[in-house]
Amino acid sequence: WVSLNAVIDEDGVDITEKSYVEMWVYGDGSGVSLNLDIGQINEDADGDGILDSEDDDENGRLSSGEDDGFSFDSNLLSEMIGSGNGRLDTEDLDGDGRLDTLNENYLELSTNINWVGWHKVVLYFDTATALPTQQVELRNVKTMRIWLAGAADGRILIESIRIAGHR
Repeated sequence: WVSLNAVIDEDGVDITEKSYVEMWVYGDGSGVSLNLDIGQINEDADGDGILDSEDDDENGRLSSGEDDGFSFDSNLLSEMIGSGNGRLDTEDLDGDGRLDTLNENYLELSTNINWVGWHKVVLYFDTATALPTQQVELRNVKTMRIWLAGAADGRILIESIRIAGHR
């Protein structure tokens, strides 16, 4: 599988009055499962306990010579992330200078990409799943993780994502 983490709000935002996530997705018909976790996500993407970052001088900006990627090392793979993309890549999603390894607390939404072309996808919170031991806190949502699973290869494009609706 492959994933992408994105910050919704560094301080957390209340989405208790929202009812769904709307996305415009270009599918390739591969049948890949598109999954979205929304809530509080552990920043340690590779689980090594180290804050991986290109920010060698720790100034919070991409400086000359830093766009060399960072090493993602998990038990499944090892590769460089973000080399040469013109952005400061780091596991520090909220920019506070430390690796937040909190217990994850999120809703998981999913759909299968079984179409070709652009399609509006609406994922409703009332159909989401959570770990049985979790009481998901929607008053302090900081991040989302988008991950794909289930197909050997495939390609999707995401034009936009918005949290909307009224409860």
